[in-house]
Amino acid sequence: LQENLRYYVDKVFREIVRSSISCPTLMCDVFYSLRHLAAKRFPNDPHVQYSAVSSFVFLRFFAVAVVSPHTFHLRPHHPDAQTSRTLTLISKAIQTLGSWGSLTKSKLSSFKERFMCEFFKTFQEEQFTESVKKFLDDVSSTESKEPSGVSEPVHLKEG
Repeated sequence: LQENLRYYVDKVFREIVRSSISCPTLMCDVFYSLRHLAAKRFPNDPHVQYSAVSSFVFLRFFAVAVVSPHTFHLRPHHPDAQTSRTLTLISKAIQTLGSWGSLTKSKLSSFKERFMCEFFKTFQEEQFTESVKKFLDDVSSTESKEPSGVSEPVHLKEG
């Protein structure tokens, strides 16, 4: 189980961090503003600008898409119970990896399943944190993308 889970988490994580180039300009503008406002509001905490964006992106988009692929039309129907359980574990892993900062003991002890604590120890390598940081830098930057050209306020909706 853990080997398969590790394989799927690695695969999903790699695809997520590679996807930064595909982030729509409008979303990059939103993430840039969110990051800038968080840094301005909490100037003494350099990590808050990243956690503000990572919480939004990983919790609201990626984790939800993994656990409920039918909601995003990635699957035509609800998955069976076993597949759903695997997707839940992958989603938890993506949420945790997307959390800005290292996987601390307090985060590791928050898992209900004991094997998940051991599982996440394999992700405590700096490469994962650096990949998330680069991804967040890319999606919250307006430098490499064209401005969205939106002159009126944007209203984000669920779904």
